[in-house]
Amino acid sequence: MENTTKKLAVFEELERIAAIIPYPLYWHDTNFVLLGANDVIIKAVGGSRNTVIGKTPYDFYDPEAAEAIIKNFKEVIATKKVLYHDESIKDITTGETKYFTGIRGPIFDENRNVVGVIGTSIEVTDLKKAEKEKEQQRIEFQLKEAHLKLENELQQAKIAEQAIFKKDVGQLIHDISTPIGTIQMILGTIKSLIPEANRITLIDAVGSIKGIAGNLLSKYKKDKDEDQSHQPTLISLLLSQVLEERKLQSANASIEFSYNFNACHFSCINVNQFALKRSITNLLNNAVDAIDKKGTIHLGLGKKNGLIEITIKDSGRGMPQVVMDKLKSNIAVTNGKEDGHGIGFTQVHETVKNNHGIIDIDSIPNQGTTITIAFPESAPPNWLVRELHFNQQDTIVVLDDDSSIHGAWDAILQKYKNVISIKHFMLGSEAIDFINSFSDKSKAFLLADFELLKQNLNGVDVIKQTNVRSILVTSHYTDEDVLKLVKDNNLKVLPKQLAAEVIIVISGL
Repeated sequence: MENTTKKLAVFEELERIAAIIPYPLYWHDTNFVLLGANDVIIKAVGGSRNTVIGKTPYDFYDPEAAEAIIKNFKEVIATKKVLYHDESIKDITTGETKYFTGIRGPIFDENRNVVGVIGTSIEVTDLKKAEKEKEQQRIEFQLKEAHLKLENELQQAKIAEQAIFKKDVGQLIHDISTPIGTIQMILGTIKSLIPEANRITLIDAVGSIKGIAGNLLSKYKKDKDEDQSHQPTLISLLLSQVLEERKLQSANASIEFSYNFNACHFSCINVNQFALKRSITNLLNNAVDAIDKKGTIHLGLGKKNGLIEITIKDSGRGMPQVVMDKLKSNIAVTNGKEDGHGIGFTQVHETVKNNHGIIDIDSIPNQGTTITIAFPESAPPNWLVRELHFNQQDTIVVLDDDSSIHGAWDAILQKYKNVISIKHFMLGSEAIDFINSFSDKSKAFLLADFELLKQNLNGVDVIKQTNVRSILVTSHYTDEDVLKLVKDNNLKVLPKQLAAEVIIVISGL
C-alpha cells in the first residue's frame, strides 16, 4: 500500500506541473499505457482526455511507428537514463511523414525501480528540410521567442501567490534555452527517486533551479534564491556545474569550450550561490549568442590583489565601444540579438553589486569579448578539506557504493602504495567490521561516501561507529541535512568533485 501511494504521489505531482509546461509532456507506465499528458499532447492527438488516457502507442500510430516508440520506452526502462530519439511518423490523414525529436526519461519509485517513462516530443519536420546551420538558427530563434513571450506573460500575473511562482518559471525559461531544461525541471521535483549514477550529474544541473523546484513542492513559498544569505562558496565547483550545463545545451553547436582554474580549486567567495550561478549562466549564454557559426569560449578562474577573478572569453562578434559603455553603466541593451531586452546582463550587474564585486568588459568588434567579474576571497568553511594527512603504514579504508570511485582513489593514491595500504568496501557494515577488528585503530584512516544506497546507514554513521581518523567524501556537500550532520559531529568534508585536486601529505616523507 505504501508503494502504491508514493507512486500515485509522483504521478499526481506530474499532473500539477504539466499544466504549466509549454511543451508536449506525457508519461506512461511500464506496460506502455498512457497515464497522463498535458493539454498540448491532448490537442495534438485529438479527442478528449478521457478518450486518450489509458491508450498505448498502437492506438495512435501505425504498427511500425508504435513498435519504434515502444522500443525506445524499453531502452529507457532498461538503461534507466534520459535518452534522445529521432522519430518519423506517417500522418494517416495526409500521408505526410513528420519528424520528431523525442526526449524520454525513467520515473522511479522509492526502491529505485522504474515505474514509468516521462517524455516530450518536439516536431522538427520543417527543420529537417533545411541545412543544418539554418535548422539550428531557426530552433534557437523559435525557442527564445517562445521563452521571452511566456516570461513576459507570467510577469504580468496579478495574483500574489501565482506571481511569485510565475516569476520563477519565467526566469527559469530565460536561463535554460533547450528543451532538456523541461525534463530536468520535472526530474528535479522527484530527485530523491533518482539513483546516484544519474543523480550526481542531474543535481549539478538542477542546482540552478533548486529554489523553483522547492517552490513547486512547498505550495509556492518564497523562492530560496531571494532570501538566502551569503555563504562561503567553492567557486570552482559552481563554475564547473554551470559550464557542464552550458556544454550540454550546446552539444550540437560548433563551439569549443575550455576552462582553466589556475590552482583555485579550493578558493571560496562569500556570495548568494543561486544568484551567482544564474549570472554566470547568463554570461555564457551571451557568449554563445555572440558566435555566429563556430568559435571558442573559455572560462577562467584566478587570484589577483585579494580578489577571485572569473573571466568569460569568447571569439564572437564583439561589440562597439558605445555598447560596452552602456553595459558598464547597467543600461539594458542588446548587441546583435533580435527582440532582446538585456535581462541577463542586468541580472549580472545586480548580482555583482549585491555581492560586493566588480565587473569589467573588454571587447573588439569581430574578434571577441572578455568579461571579468571579481569578488573578495573569503575564508573556506571549517569543514572543507584541502589536504589529506596520512602516516606511513596507515591502512586507508575507502567506502563508496560506486565501484568507479574506488578506481579513482587507486589512481590518486598509486604513488604512495609503498608506504600505505588501501582497502576497498562498498558496504558500510563490512567497513565497520574491518576497522573495528584493528588492534591499533590509530593506523586506520577512513574515506567514506555519505550516501550508501539500499543500506541502513550512511557515511556519518560509519564514521561514528568506527571512531577513527576520517574524512567524509561526498558530492552532497551543499545539502543542508548533510551539512548539519557534519557540523553536529565536527567532521571534515572533501567534495568528491575535488578528490583529484586534494594534496596528499605523508608524515616523514
